[in-house]
Amino acid sequence: MLVFIGLGHLSYNIFLLDTLVTPQIILQWTVGLLALLFAIFLIDFISKRNSLTKQNSYVILLFLLFIALFPSIFLDWRVILSNILIILAIRRTISIRSLSDVKRRLFDATFWIVLATLIYFWSILFLLLVFITILLYVSEDYKNWLVPPLTVLLTSFLIFTILFLSNNLELIDTLLGNRKNFDFSPYLSNLNITIGLAFLVLLFTASLLVYLKQQRKKTYQIQNSIFLILVSFTIAIMIALVAPDKNGSELIFMIFPLAVFVTNYLENLKRIWLQEGILWLMVILPIVLLVL
Repeated sequence: MLVFIGLGHLSYNIFLLDTLVTPQIILQWTVGLLALLFAIFLIDFISKRNSLTKQNSYVILLFLLFIALFPSIFLDWRVILSNILIILAIRRTISIRSLSDVKRRLFDATFWIVLATLIYFWSILFLLLVFITILLYVSEDYKNWLVPPLTVLLTSFLIFTILFLSNNLELIDTLLGNRKNFDFSPYLSNLNITIGLAFLVLLFTASLLVYLKQQRKKTYQIQNSIFLILVSFTIAIMIALVAPDKNGSELIFMIFPLAVFVTNYLENLKRIWLQEGILWLMVILPIVLLVL
């Protein structure tokens, strides 16, 4: 299915957007496809290992279908790779619930976020997730609060040193050149993005209401893990709000958290016909948007 979606996106850019096929375009598409393949195995492992969902493949299917709503994602390797690093960071924050090797896991999460920031600047907002995790689990030890800023400083110093020694300091200017943009006209003027976003908002609202109703039935640890997923989704919205290029690719950061929420929603639906209807709608909608 991943290959099918990838071919569909490539066809969309070639035939509908008249994108010139170049070795760079093919390379970007291939890198994006392989990166998303890795992301699929990663989110499946995280979801099942931490009991975020039941032992099914809904989260993988939803992740792919949500990706299919925004064809521009496949041709922006920056957001794809940055999102994978953020997913790795989310994995480390969720694992802190075990209360073992806390400082090492905080270091790992912060490190992945810093690397993601080098690729896509606004990934830096996910540092909020690290601090919220500390507040949720290990706030009583003041040393835990020092780990994220020290990790940022250490990693930044190492990166600066490498760039200095390789005479590539101009990359810093490129990184700092990422500016915020509050012009939402690209969303409103692009019917595909507008419909896709409206659909995701509707799904998230329904999923959130079910989550709030069902959360008491879950263990305390799972409640906290789902809460961190909700925080991740909120940060992803913030990134979409300030993203300099609003072409739909920046929405990738909300897809994994949303897939987890919608999976929980589908798992709690007692009416099979409604569950299957929603799934079929999610399969058909990307195809319809592709030919609009």
